[in-house]
Amino acid sequence: MRKIIFAAAVATAAIAAQAPAQVINTPTTFRGFRIEGDIGWDRARANGVGQNNMGYGGTAGIDGQIGKYFVVGAEGTYWNPSKMWGDNNGNNMATTGNGGSVSTKAFQEWDASIRMGFLAQPDILLYAVGGYATTRERTLYTGVGGTGVGGYRNVGWSDGYSVGGGVEYSISKMFFMNAQYRYSQFSNHTSRQRATLGFGVRFR
Repeated sequence: MRKIIFAAAVATAAIAAQAPAQVINTPTTFRGFRIEGDIGWDRARANGVGQNNMGYGGTAGIDGQIGKYFVVGAEGTYWNPSKMWGDNNGNNMATTGNGGSVSTKAFQEWDASIRMGFLAQPDILLYAVGGYATTRERTLYTGVGGTGVGGYRNVGWSDGYSVGGGVEYSISKMFFMNAQYRYSQFSNHTSRQRATLGFGVRFR
């Protein structure tokens, strides 16, 4: 499913990137393939408790311009909280109804998104982004059912969606930087917020 969504997003951006040159009346550097590195603040939340971390990641995408002011693109993003959560018991414990406890620990996240933007200035893009998200998590159960027996369970991936927005500045035809906020919600009721700074290179 995630491959189909990402392929459709890339096809949309590729069509925009190949739009006839005569409809582009404002010079822009927001076209073509791009890669960037990202760093920033991360807050993951589960069982009603949140935990702050710093994180890092990267993005690869393609953009095209429609008319004078609009940019559409597709991107894939990797994100990883660098500190994770402090220990195996986690910092987001919640008591269950049967005398036990459960903790969820979040790891890396992957997103496949569509990005749509407006050129506020020839070198400044305001944009919204949204799409599919998946994250790797581990759940620890302790003393469930009064047995006193605990162990790791449900180590795997949880799917959901990610939405957000930001501003991107073209330093030159090749280099750019951006600031972005994203919110991700997953099917097992965990969520993540992140605010990042990105620095990248564009290949036209």
